[in-house]
Amino acid sequence: MEKTPRQTLPPVLCAGMHSVDLLLINSDIPKTPESVVFFEKYIHVPGGSVYNTAKGFVLLGIPVKVLTKVGNDENGRRFIKELESLGIDTCDVRMDDSKSTCLSVLPVYYNGGRGAFSHLGTNTTIQVDDLLDDKLRLALQKKKTMESNESSIPPYWVYHYGYPHMVTQVQGEILAQHFQSIRSLGITIALDMNGANTNDEGIVHSALESVGIFHVNIEEAIALSGKHPQHLERNSTNKPLEDRVNFQQVKDIADYFHDLGVALVAITLGPRGAFLSTHPNVEILKKNIPCFPYLPKGTQVFRPNFQTKGTINGVGAGDTFTAGLLAMLLYQKQIQSSSLNLELLTDVGLAAAMQRIDSGTQPKTLVELIQQLDKMPRASSVQPL
Repeated sequence: MEKTPRQTLPPVLCAGMHSVDLLLINSDIPKTPESVVFFEKYIHVPGGSVYNTAKGFVLLGIPVKVLTKVGNDENGRRFIKELESLGIDTCDVRMDDSKSTCLSVLPVYYNGGRGAFSHLGTNTTIQVDDLLDDKLRLALQKKKTMESNESSIPPYWVYHYGYPHMVTQVQGEILAQHFQSIRSLGITIALDMNGANTNDEGIVHSALESVGIFHVNIEEAIALSGKHPQHLERNSTNKPLEDRVNFQQVKDIADYFHDLGVALVAITLGPRGAFLSTHPNVEILKKNIPCFPYLPKGTQVFRPNFQTKGTINGVGAGDTFTAGLLAMLLYQKQIQSSSLNLELLTDVGLAAAMQRIDSGTQPKTLVELIQQLDKMPRASSVQPL
């Protein structure tokens, strides 16, 4: 019987922004900022980067540990309890009396899209020390006393960090130095940019030289890079943003992030699919994605999305896409694969996201998902990029 990755892999660390979400299900789309908007029902669920990504890993059978700071309140305790019910390690989640747990109100529109209103709460009090655990601290301390030519086994293979725009005290050079320390241990850093709406270079740009896997959706990618900003303007045709960009434009945006040192750029395009690009310099790939199978340098792929079966709730889609992509890298490491094509990597990310957001899809472990990829139909309405 084939083993699943959960049996042998070390846990993934998911650090960064947390939230308790109030979801407004099947909401109308407001016509103006002052419109009265109706929705079918509401539910309270944990959310934010650490929860959405960690849950994505758990569904695929990958063990996870979470690092964040919540308020010492009912929402904070509920957040931790929900993580623990999924088997997620919360022993280093900190609680803060000075501010409340983050609360986000997310209207989930009838067309599958969503809005977001957020009170950041204790996310604004997170410091670098809150984003480390004892294993990382010990490894960093040993690193200081080791000879420059010595090497050691990293305590983790992946350090996933989410939503730096919302963790306001860990930005710019502070974030850059934190990432440099983590990468120096031979750990691959994955960065998710949900909520980024500006190309303010003081927030994340200096930290990107240490990033192995960088995920943005197309709107965030344009805002961060400043490339092709015309697509962010209102369009008289009402054509969705993801349908207005072409392959060369998305490649231009990916190249911008490669120039800043990112090894692998993943840009999701909503229902249309996802685009992956690798750095043209193989040394950058080896430096920022250590321990993992060789990825082809200077390669770009676009993969169309899979067909949906039920009601769509897009909350957490991007986080779960990243979890799927990283889980596939971990799986290839486990089976000692010497290579990995980007098409398969992208497909697993898309399939993982689909089973999170589509009510008509039954969750599968990573191995089950890989085995069924060839049987999953593509969305018939998706146009080539």
